[in-house]
Amino acid sequence: MTQGIFLMAFGHRAYAFCAANLSKSIKYFSDVPITYCVEPALMKHLRKEDYDYFDKVIELKTLQDPCLAKVSIYDYLQYDQNLYLDVDAVCLQDVKPLLKDLADTKKFYCTDVRGVGGRDDNIHYSIWAENADVWEAFKLDDFATLPGIQSSFCFIRKNQKSKRFFEKVKANYVNGVFPIEKLKRKWGGGMPDELMFSATSAQLELDVSAGVKPIFYGTEHDPRSLSQLAETYYFSSIHGVGKGDTTVRVKYLELYDKLNMKYHKALGLPYVHKRHMIMPYKYANKLS
Repeated sequence: MTQGIFLMAFGHRAYAFCAANLSKSIKYFSDVPITYCVEPALMKHLRKEDYDYFDKVIELKTLQDPCLAKVSIYDYLQYDQNLYLDVDAVCLQDVKPLLKDLADTKKFYCTDVRGVGGRDDNIHYSIWAENADVWEAFKLDDFATLPGIQSSFCFIRKNQKSKRFFEKVKANYVNGVFPIEKLKRKWGGGMPDELMFSATSAQLELDVSAGVKPIFYGTEHDPRSLSQLAETYYFSSIHGVGKGDTTVRVKYLELYDKLNMKYHKALGLPYVHKRHMIMPYKYANKLS
């Protein structure tokens, strides 16, 4: 039973820089296999020493928009058990216990569910569209429950059930099931993948909660020290808007550089792909 981490980069070279940093931070703690799936145009932006920290490199077959790329993840998976991670994060501890916990759920797909509710509920982190519009577009049952999904990570067990699930998610997007003009806000200038995963999970009546919260999102002040955060979380994210009023608080953005500098030094490498080369080019900067 093979097990590993799946990273994907496409669009701006900033995401290749993120992938290089994240892979090194993971390898600082443990030798978990990492697959890097990359748009061909981005391959030139990393150095040999960056590629040394990926176990396998595969190419995205076509240039894809952000949502299509994320709903197409299954097509590129290399392991029986896969931990997908958005690349805009830094590792805080050994990820092997996380992989075990996710595998122990026995679920074929699970992710970070921030809230769950019905049509008339105020569902935490269901931020992309009005409930009534989601229920109508996806033809959800009156008593359906919708998960509010934060898709910075997910666990995928490669089998026929997960394949059919991803085929349904992808079909919902490609077929334009949800009218883009009904979004409350766009992500990356287009459709948010989180809406596709949430609504498809509701359609199929799936409980997709991973039951663990491995990512520290840094949107609010947290009184805990770094060592305390590292005991609780596996990753610290620099997700979301990267310019002006950033999604992540500045002190946690600074932590990204501080930790990467530490890891690179320990690995005998220069820290080249710093935060200022990443944040101005985030997809979420195109929120509207």
